[in-house]
Amino acid sequence: MPAAAERSSGNRDLRLNAKHYFSPGNIRSMVSALVRANANPAVFRVDAARFPHWEEIAEQTIGLYEKLFADDGARETSRARPSRA
Repeated sequence: MPAAAERSSGNRDLRLNAKHYFSPGNIRSMVSALVRANANPAVFRVDAARFPHWEEIAEQTIGLYEKLFADDGARETSRARPSRA
């Protein structure tokens, strides 16, 4: 499974190679890491057996992204509505 992670104290325990990490709070850094991982998944591959709760972590991450996208969509919708003032 290809992996990329935010460079944070909580992710240091993963002990991945430097290429797997992106800068915290830096969207461009995250997108760049994900693009590189997608373009060359073999280089970003991590043995899931190293992480006993990998599936749970992946589901939580997917849920977080889905919430962020849903929240962003709700903000865009509310901005598009005309004011009733």
